[in-house]
Amino acid sequence: MKIQFVPLLFLAASAFTLNAAELKLSDGRTFSGWVGDTNKTWRMEDGAFVGGSLERKVPQNEFLRTTRSFTNFVLKVKFKLVGTDAGGFINGGVQIRSEPAKTPPNEMVGYQCDIGEGWWGALYDESRRNKMLAK
Repeated sequence: MKIQFVPLLFLAASAFTLNAAELKLSDGRTFSGWVGDTNKTWRMEDGAFVGGSLERKVPQNEFLRTTRSFTNFVLKVKFKLVGTDAGGFINGGVQIRSEPAKTPPNEMVGYQCDIGEGWWGALYDESRRNKMLAK
């Protein structure tokens, strides 16, 4: 599933719940503890991660990932998807139980919880089986 057009994707106040203690994954101001294309694709706005552009197409999938690893977690994410169909998919997703791909370096390998019209709640196996596992 290659995204031809990536709309704005807002992920705010992402948090993991570990042993009933909440751990915020972002300070809401910087990309400290995160890896990704923070020069062109990703930016911070109003305490949220924002990805993509309404003015130009993003030529390939782009991922923003934490530098930390977690097990046995509950992930709570608020998101807002903004965009118009420009001949491609209008979707995004949250990778879980995933790791960076060896090549290309911007890819992830693992489960993607899809976000977007026709994809809400779908589970996709990114860069591995490259297929929808559950819709």
